[in-house]
This record gives sequence, structure tokens and C-alpha cells, in this order.
Amino acid sequence: VICGLEETTELEPDKLSGDNQQCPPLERPYKSRVLDHFPESVSWNPFDENAVGMLCLPRGLSFKTQRDSRQAKYHSFIITREDGSRCFGSALTFYEEVTNRSVLDTMQTLYVMHHANTA
Repeated sequence: VICGLEETTELEPDKLSGDNQQCPPLERPYKSRVLDHFPESVSWNPFDENAVGMLCLPRGLSFKTQRDSRQAKYHSFIITREDGSRCFGSALTFYEEVTNRSVLDTMQTLYVMHHANTA
């Protein structure tokens, strides 16, 4: 599974992480999306996009600046189904440079709005 920023959609706050609107935009969690997964379908193992997305990025999608540590992080998880069966998974989180103009403009707008509200 590949989870991350879907550049064709707008940034959405990750509401499952609580109310973070008072935080600076770079400290807020945003909703991630499942960008791809393989295999596409397995008859005996239905794919739950929301559950997998939350397990891969439990604190939501985050942004970092060049000054922040962008070291890759790893964690594992277990999905226990109603019948007691388990699926084991692991996630490797890493950061990439954002080059999408729309995302950069949105972050700048959020920063200006936050700065105006806290000044």
C-alpha cells in the first residue's frame, strides 16, 4: 500500500487527530489517501482503504521544512478481524519535496491566515 498526499484533491484536516486548527499549518495533521495497493483485490481478504490509511499514518499526513528532521520512520501494526484472524503490516514513512503549486499555495495561505489570527 502507498499512502500519502493526493495532489489532485484539496488538503483536508485529519479530524480523527482532534481539533488542531489552532496549531500552525505545518504542525497540523492532514488526511492521507491510499494512492495505490497491490494486489488490487483478493477475494478472501477485502481491502479496507480507511483502516489501512489510518494504520499507515496514524497521526495523519504531515509536512516538514528543510530545518526539520525528515528521517524515515518505521512501525508495524496488526489488524485483528471479527473472526480472530490477523493481518500483519508495517509502514515506512518518508518525506518527499512538495513541488505541486496548488499545495504550496494552500500551505502559504494557511500560514498567513494562522499568523493573522495569532497576531
